[in-house]
Amino acid sequence: MMKSDLKILAVDDDPAIRSLLAAIFENAGLQSRVVGDLAEFHAALKTEDANICLVDIGLPDGDGLSLVAELHRQGGRGVVILTGRGNEVDQVLGLEIGADDYVVKPFRQRELLARLNAVARRVLLDTGQKTPSTAQTDPTTELFGYQINLNARTVTGPDQRQVNLTTAEFDVLAVLLAHRGESVSRDVILAETKGASWNSAPRAADGLISRLRKKLPIQDKDKDLIKTLHGKGYMLAPKSD
Repeated sequence: MMKSDLKILAVDDDPAIRSLLAAIFENAGLQSRVVGDLAEFHAALKTEDANICLVDIGLPDGDGLSLVAELHRQGGRGVVILTGRGNEVDQVLGLEIGADDYVVKPFRQRELLARLNAVARRVLLDTGQKTPSTAQTDPTTELFGYQINLNARTVTGPDQRQVNLTTAEFDVLAVLLAHRGESVSRDVILAETKGASWNSAPRAADGLISRLRKKLPIQDKDKDLIKTLHGKGYMLAPKSD
């Protein structure tokens, strides 16, 4: 990804974390602005052309999770939660309301930048921009009228409109596609998405499956795109189903 394409707006109430983030972004050659509360964030959002938002959950003047939900509704930006809360409930809730990924403090610089770059690839593709690694024509997989490009990480619906999946949602879809027609346990999903910060919460996979079902409806109401196999896991409907 070209560094000039990535513009970050971050909000965290801890001055030390803000200084650290600013230093990390500057050293990486990234355009960024780091603010300390919700009011500053909303003001900056009006003037900054940010395509990635890094949001701390615990803000002094508002709820960071509500901000994540608001940003998801607006669309056009990637959203990564940054927080010291490492419990599973916060991780699952953040992903369910639309966060692309989740980074727990304390974090390593390399990990943070890797998460942001992964989310940025999806955002730039959603907005029609191509990175050098995805500029070539990539093969697609057909799924009940949906065209899924695993290399570009895009999903095009039967109506030729692009379906906006978060990074975590696409991670799970890719695993199910790799095992299409087979039972896939939660443990397998977590193992094959190893390295994605959201997968430290085992129940997060269940919420992501639910969201995929809503975002990828199929015309045949008698069929399930993703079947629940009680006691075993999930299965993406086979081609002959």
